[in-house]
Amino acid sequence: MRKSTPLRNFKCGALMGANVANEVAKGQVCETTLACNFGKGSGIDERTRLIFDSQTLRVQHVADIAGTEVCGALKNVIALGAGFVDGLDHLGGNTKAALMRVG
Repeated sequence: MRKSTPLRNFKCGALMGANVANEVAKGQVCETTLACNFGKGSGIDERTRLIFDSQTLRVQHVADIAGTEVCGALKNVIALGAGFVDGLDHLGGNTKAALMRVG
């Protein structure tokens, strides 16, 4: 039998979004997703969301933490591709839009 550890019941969430830290700090309009599931009916998920939510940082809540992590990783891959398109002179806005639309 495995020995129980204090972290066995540890719950955490993920904050993911297309936001840049210095733009958030400057108060520019940003959005993000809070993925957490601290307990159905406890109200903790909504209270956690409200900690981050403001007039300039809009926070949406989802319960699917793993799905949010995967989507965040995929978003970063697409962002790298968009940066490559920006760096290549012979590719334009249509190429970048196609990359963002279909991956």
